[in-house]
Amino acid sequence: MKLSAKKDKMAEALQMAFPIVPARSPKPILQNLCIIAEENLVRILATDLELGIWCDVKDVTIEETGKAAVPARELSAIVRSMPDEEIRFEGSATDCTVKGAGAVYHLRGENPADYPEVPDFEGDATFSVSAEDFFRMIELTAFCAARERRRYALNGIHLTAKESTLELTATDMKRLAIIKKKIRGKVGEKKLILPTKALTHLPRMAKPDEESIDVLLEDNVVLFRTSLGVLCSRQIEGQFPPCESVIPTGYEIKVELPRESFEVAVERAAILSNEDAKSVRLSFDKDKLTLSSQSSDLGSAKIEMPIDYKWDKLEIGFNPVFLTEALKRFATDTVAFELKEATLPGVIRGEPDYIYVVMPLTLV
Repeated sequence: MKLSAKKDKMAEALQMAFPIVPARSPKPILQNLCIIAEENLVRILATDLELGIWCDVKDVTIEETGKAAVPARELSAIVRSMPDEEIRFEGSATDCTVKGAGAVYHLRGENPADYPEVPDFEGDATFSVSAEDFFRMIELTAFCAARERRRYALNGIHLTAKESTLELTATDMKRLAIIKKKIRGKVGEKKLILPTKALTHLPRMAKPDEESIDVLLEDNVVLFRTSLGVLCSRQIEGQFPPCESVIPTGYEIKVELPRESFEVAVERAAILSNEDAKSVRLSFDKDKLTLSSQSSDLGSAKIEMPIDYKWDKLEIGFNPVFLTEALKRFATDTVAFELKEATLPGVIRGEPDYIYVVMPLTLV
């Protein structure tokens, strides 16, 4: 393998691929990037056996096709350090030489023939979705995914494609986020669970003006194609809870709140909340919302804000983090907070086709 590549193009590809490389692995070859020089482009491949990524580097000069498996961390550092606009690579089955700016680096690698295969995007997409819509869907759901070992399915994001609609759902059983958007093409109903890491990494693989993402659903994997490469993800096995059936309905209390002011008030009230069991009490009364917290070690806090409230007095407690993590992601000036009683979940709405449900805490 012999090639020359523009530094900025190579650095861009490495920046996309490197986060997929596992920091530790019983298989040392996974801590390498596989560089494949083809006739008119270079492909950078990375995988942790759950996720795989193909990044294409164009505007290259290929003198000799071939492959090399090179230590990912060191290669990324070398390319970043190069002041030259162009970098030269020469690789064999066991090593790779990187030249530029009067410097020569010899990297010992692994045999690229031993690098795991990662499926490529072949054939027509199952459907396509607006990049702007899809990335917004990910932003509004991924933060709700669980981070535990006992129920691994909850660590992922549930994807449902049906006819011309795509739905993403995430929950840790204490909060729930669901969003729907239109897709291009009609799909027979497909349901699957994807690792959160796969979807949160996808925006890194798109240009700022990316128009659409192609999605290919296969038996055990899902492939996403952007203008810069392909991301392949294995599906998570397991059962995802039937979340739509637990979304509260029929709530009479629907109070409009200024999003930014409400977020700030929650943060201020939470300052003296117990660190081990964070809780903020929301007391809704005529034309006023009082947010309070207390700690036996630190003291107490009370924040008041004017609101338009015309229902009976209601006191309900929430984890303040669960409120602020959602509120900071809304793009609207106001949100609608739907409530019924202290023991039932609260529902926050604002953006079209998006629902955020949060479980209350027991007040003491």
